[in-house]
Amino acid sequence: MNPLFTVLVPFLKPYIIRMKYISTLFFALLLAGSLQAQQIKVIPRVGLNLSTVTSDVPDIDPDGVGTGFQLGLDLRVGDYKNWFFFQPGLHYFNTQVNLNTPGTGSTRISDGIKVNSLKIPINGGLYLTGTDGLLRFSINAGFVPTVVVGVGDSNINPDYTNFRTFSLGANAGVGIDIAIVTLNVGYEYGLSRVFKSGDGRLNMITVSLGLVIPPTL
Repeated sequence: MNPLFTVLVPFLKPYIIRMKYISTLFFALLLAGSLQAQQIKVIPRVGLNLSTVTSDVPDIDPDGVGTGFQLGLDLRVGDYKNWFFFQPGLHYFNTQVNLNTPGTGSTRISDGIKVNSLKIPINGGLYLTGTDGLLRFSINAGFVPTVVVGVGDSNINPDYTNFRTFSLGANAGVGIDIAIVTLNVGYEYGLSRVFKSGDGRLNMITVSLGLVIPPTL
């Protein structure tokens, strides 16, 4: 067996297993929606996020707002003769968590940690202005399972930044469709802790821009 393959397999195995479960869940949601819906809209989107962490962990203090980006794909499933829709998705998030922790002696260290994750939003929505015309307003809400796939380097002691692999959030947002373009502003509230060492919750505001394919004109 190739020595490089021997080294890489143990390293990649946990991520392959995570992706297997994520893909299974995503396509199960797609299948369930396909059986119930008459129309499916594909929505690729990109955006920015602002995040803060609330921490009850000793010696870990929040240190302001972190900025990041996200990109992903949503499926808007529903009969466009009514006002309701189901919208699952799969998104990649790059999020910055700003923390202040103990350093050497009596000093403190402040730094931002880049957290890379896959999010699987499972949302339902309601059109506020109906489904006809070039301009449509909507609201949406649901739950967001999250899988952490990587944590960047920082000056903070790793003992204080031991992130859990899985977490869960609840989100709500408002959207506007203008012909083929869709803009969404949302807020995600952390329902489960993100640190293995204690109760820290990650909350974020997201803004994203996407394309509705095929458009409803």
